[in-house]
Amino acid sequence: MPVKIGLENLGREVINDLKKKRVGLITNRTGITRDFEYTADYFRRALGIKLATLFSPEHGFHLNEQAGEAVDSYYDKNLGIEIRSIYRRGKGSLKYKSQDLDEKMRSFDIKDDGKFIPEEIADELDTVVLDIQDIGTRVYTHISSMANAMYTCARKGIEFLVLDRPNPINGIDFEGPVLDYPKYRSFIGSYSITMRHGMTLGELARMFNEELFSGNVNLKVSRLRDWRSRMWFDQTGWPWILPSPNMPSLATATVYPGQVMFEGTNVSEGRGTTRPFEIIGAPWIDGYKFARDINALKLEGVKVNEIRFTPTFSKYSTEHCYGIEIHVTDRTKFKPFRFSLKLLDWIIRNEGGEFDFYEKYFDRVTGNSYVRSKLLSGDLDTLWDRLAADESEFKKRRDEYLLYR
Repeated sequence: MPVKIGLENLGREVINDLKKKRVGLITNRTGITRDFEYTADYFRRALGIKLATLFSPEHGFHLNEQAGEAVDSYYDKNLGIEIRSIYRRGKGSLKYKSQDLDEKMRSFDIKDDGKFIPEEIADELDTVVLDIQDIGTRVYTHISSMANAMYTCARKGIEFLVLDRPNPINGIDFEGPVLDYPKYRSFIGSYSITMRHGMTLGELARMFNEELFSGNVNLKVSRLRDWRSRMWFDQTGWPWILPSPNMPSLATATVYPGQVMFEGTNVSEGRGTTRPFEIIGAPWIDGYKFARDINALKLEGVKVNEIRFTPTFSKYSTEHCYGIEIHVTDRTKFKPFRFSLKLLDWIIRNEGGEFDFYEKYFDRVTGNSYVRSKLLSGDLDTLWDRLAADESEFKKRRDEYLLYR
């Protein structure tokens, strides 16, 4: 039986209430019904809810913009509505035009400027609705767009309604460091949660409301039905709609909570290939030795093999790279964050003369400076202890906001 998403579980009272209100919808092309109809169209056609405006986060409504590319607002003739970007150029951000794709991402992506609902638009709304597919990792800016929208709603007294969707990599497992808030807060990490958080957007909204906004958001969550927190996305009966240009499959989302760290290094994370995040490499890595040594560790739930690739864009565009391809053999045992730390440790010890961190961005990704520090010192035992302590602390906070078991 397919999982029923929040969009399908709106009660008649809620629908009638929304018909009377000025509604803004935050969504993109992942906001669909089981018949592949956009939420915006479904609101108008099936529910009789007229939207005042539609907001699109990073990558744009149609998810055709690369990471770090500012998105412009425009009128969509097919939807018949103005799509207003909440990932737009802020003051002084035009300078990013001259930078390459990766530099844009590392500079523009961490900033909040231009990423809130505009004040003049918020003044014309009664309710903001969010319907978007998350991927279960802190470093994914749809979470930050939600937090920024909630901030505006708290200030303006606007109702905020989350139409919940499943966490695609399940709602049980969480892993990684808790972001050191507010020191390392940025648009790629808005709050003190673990890298893999094991929560839905509805559950995260409940946490943000209490811990960030002191309960001042008039928050409502339209819950999932027939979803169990142990379920992965391929068990929900729903199609995988790319939630961003470099998230082509559930396999990508499975490794992403660890592999996203390579965005903060001079190692290619596989952008510009058909398997982003599932392959990594650089012109100066010995892929054969890399694969052999990682497999010798016998890490649970994963194997790797040597690969050679040539990215069509991003790091090392048109250059031959050597590295590894990741194969998750048992996703219930696989620990993506710890696995990627092992990869980084190997590269530092074996290719340290060529390897480099983009320190500011890497620390924003991990949410602290101690991960980078311990990797450089080779002190992984202390790092494992710190991760365990962070995860234990997060579990205690997290349990209070869970909606599903």
